[in-house]
Amino acid sequence: RMSHVRVSMQHRRLFLRVSKRAPVFRLKSTQQQQLRRTDTQELFTALKLSSFSESELIRAYKEKEKHCLVLRQDEESIEYETFKERILELATKRDARVWPIAGAMALGGISVGAVLPVMPKLVQELGLDSQQYGLVIASFGAAKLLANTSAANFIDGRGRRAGMVLGLSLISGGYIFVGAASGFYSLALARAITGAGVSFLVAGSTMAAADISTPLNRASTTAPLGAAFNAGTICGPAFGGFLANRLGASSSFIAVAGLIAIDAIYAQFNITETKPATKKEPKNVIESSFFFDKKLLMHPELVRLSISNFAYWQVIAGINMTILPMTLAQHFDASTMGSLFALQAIVSVTAALPVAALADKIGPTTLIAPAFLLAACANSLYPFAHNFETFAGAMITASFGSALLGSAPTAAVANAFSSSDRAKALAYLRTAGDLGLLSGSTAFGAIASLYNYEIAFSIASVWLVLNSVFFALSSPYLIRTFLPLALSSSASAADHKKIKKKR
Repeated sequence: RMSHVRVSMQHRRLFLRVSKRAPVFRLKSTQQQQLRRTDTQELFTALKLSSFSESELIRAYKEKEKHCLVLRQDEESIEYETFKERILELATKRDARVWPIAGAMALGGISVGAVLPVMPKLVQELGLDSQQYGLVIASFGAAKLLANTSAANFIDGRGRRAGMVLGLSLISGGYIFVGAASGFYSLALARAITGAGVSFLVAGSTMAAADISTPLNRASTTAPLGAAFNAGTICGPAFGGFLANRLGASSSFIAVAGLIAIDAIYAQFNITETKPATKKEPKNVIESSFFFDKKLLMHPELVRLSISNFAYWQVIAGINMTILPMTLAQHFDASTMGSLFALQAIVSVTAALPVAALADKIGPTTLIAPAFLLAACANSLYPFAHNFETFAGAMITASFGSALLGSAPTAAVANAFSSSDRAKALAYLRTAGDLGLLSGSTAFGAIASLYNYEIAFSIASVWLVLNSVFFALSSPYLIRTFLPLALSSSASAADHKKIKKKR
């Protein structure tokens, strides 16, 4: 194995290119020299980039405008181990381009949080009953679900930044229509436009984060987006309450629409396009809106991650958004309830980045089963909580579970698929979560109506434990390890029975 690479001082920067004849790395310097195939295999193993092609790895580093190796002023040669360490350093460092995206998500979170205290007032002004209000909320979720595949095709064809700008523009337009709504149908249509916009915004931001990250820092790169959005959501209600008191419900939505329009302009001029250059023609979004890739849908890793995402969001919708607020309303006033939810959100935001760094070190899928167990523990504590301290303890436990899960499914799917399939795979993952979000409130609400809140919490806890066990047992590593053993033991048992019969 070549132990070091000699270059002249005038060629301090070395960069990699792929040989067309042989799948090896070549170092371009004064003289062409090669790293052997065994060295590149060792490098790929260390980087955990087995799903990446060599050309994709090179393109990823070129997009960062860095070379895989930069010699210092006093260096004329470099050891192979140092060469590998510096590539690992590049692969684990978070790309600074994620922060403008996080800024756009923070402004989006403020706008979403701002409408939370305003929407009930608008519903009262329009004279809608609870059933109509539920359908208005469902129209948002249904539009978001149906737009996932269209958003994935759009950002693959037009770019990540274009998807974010379009999403923010749709959200802004949706809020203008909400402010101008005169009844049930116009309000439901306005919320559907907003839901479609959220789908495009999330698709563009998550794919941008995936483009500028590697499997060694993907969770750490994706986590700031969710943390920024949640932080904005925490601050948003105070801003929305101020607008509602000064402007009224309808005018508040138009003011929030203006804030989101500013966010769209910010995204257009401050976010760098991360989509890799391609010669493919952009896809027709309308024609491919309902196209599903069967081969992709049957991918084992996507299947188990989608099932887990469905179960998680089903519990979030059924418990955190439906049963838990109704339970808290029996014990506390509105301000105390707001304090509990704010405390939960603050814990989730604070823990997001450290947990993401842990996920990058030990693997994002490693944290999913423990996250479900923590959430199950919290749901089992709710029936026994009767004061502020006990509810706060249970909700903080749930927030740690949410932080552990965090960006893990997104990072795991992004790691499992190449750049050509990644946008569509992430869209399917979000679709599973949206299905859980739509079905969760109905399912757990029905359980609470038939029995009581305690039974609903208990069933949610059992459901989370079952999904934790399923996810752990469906691990490809465990399947590869134990399935051959099980098959061999069953085969040996069958042979033993045949021998007995012959005797």
